Amino acid sequence: MPLKGNFETFFLASILELLYNDQKTGVLKAANEGQQIKVYIKSGAIVYAMGTRPEARLGRLLRDKKLVREDDLKTSLAEAKEKKVSVGYILVKKKLINRETLQKIVYQQAQDLLLDMFMWERGDFEYKDVKLNLKGMVVTDLNIMALILEASRRIDEMSVLRKQVPGGQSVFKIATGLKDEAEVNLNGSEWRILTLVDGKRTVDDIIGAVDMDEFTVYKMLYALISSKLIEQVEQFTSQTQQAAFEYSAMITIYNDILQVIRRNLEQELGQQTFTIFDECKPTQKPYQKELLQDFHPNNPSTTNIHIALKAMEVFKDFEDGRNFLFDSFGEFISNVLLEIPRYLGIQPTLKFAQDIEELLHYINKYHPGSQDKAFIIDQIQGILGQVEKALDDPETFKKDSNGLLGLFKKK
Repeated sequence: MPLKGNFETFFLASILELLYNDQKTGVLKAANEGQQIKVYIKSGAIVYAMGTRPEARLGRLLRDKKLVREDDLKTSLAEAKEKKVSVGYILVKKKLINRETLQKIVYQQAQDLLLDMFMWERGDFEYKDVKLNLKGMVVTDLNIMALILEASRRIDEMSVLRKQVPGGQSVFKIATGLKDEAEVNLNGSEWRILTLVDGKRTVDDIIGAVDMDEFTVYKMLYALISSKLIEQVEQFTSQTQQAAFEYSAMITIYNDILQVIRRNLEQELGQQTFTIFDECKPTQKPYQKELLQDFHPNNPSTTNIHIALKAMEVFKDFEDGRNFLFDSFGEFISNVLLEIPRYLGIQPTLKFAQDIEELLHYINKYHPGSQDKAFIIDQIQGILGQVEKALDDPETFKKDSNGLLGLFKKK
């Protein structure tokens, strides 16, 4: 049973639950921004996982926990590469570590990799049924349903952490009046994070500088904030900068929705997809052409945000700019959704609507987003409702001068 897609239209929990329920045996591969993870599944249970990030590698975990001497690890890694087996297998064979201890580390490695993958907002995956060759590997047995429950707990905790650590671009500094080092009781990892807090590095910079996953860094920053050891730098010194921040959050949500539509549509229509998007861009109102001319759902998100923010510089009043974004992106999305039935028919369009509904649920629960996130969700749900009505009555495809957009303007 081959399975392929991306995490914007499929939830990792749903994929793993399917593999668990069907007692599948095979390999799940996932990739996100240069990071790759490979998960081996046997009869519905995860038996091994490996990742490309240095902190996720088994040898690194063994060294960090001081379970294996550095010289023994180096020679074992070389031997494992030569014989094309896992380093764990070599370490056990040489009696440098016992199997029980190694299995605990393998279990932790697999769990950490999967829990980190649950935090991905984007990424591609592919699963294939294959007969596993586990010879030369020290495997574990990670229950998928238990993993999903732990991931749900961690995601909920992350949503709480993000309220204190609002985003990857936020910056922190040592709090005014910090106690003397001798009075601060921190472990080694917390000290490492504290030394990187300098009023200049962003949270993303700190994550990139340490061998820790995003969740762990956020948790430590939250602890440092709660202990009043660090405080956030006020980044927005003007109304213009604050407006750009709010616009960026709104644009991100709209861009995510358009990318979901683009990926699904591209599977059916290929390059014709881009013609549809170009034809559906609203250009009648002032500045809409400047906003959307170079805005394409196949662009990287950062590129689209930059393009849109550049167009928003003409708005001196924040409310005017905000309503312009609501109207323009609402019209763009409704135009695309109303065009899809003309190419694919009713059922594929309904499937598109369902995928967007799932994305809206995710955005509502986990997206740090804009203060207007709730309104955007209501707006898109309203558009989806109107599209479904249009499918029942083809006459509604004939839009009047206000089109569907008139139904969703912000009051």
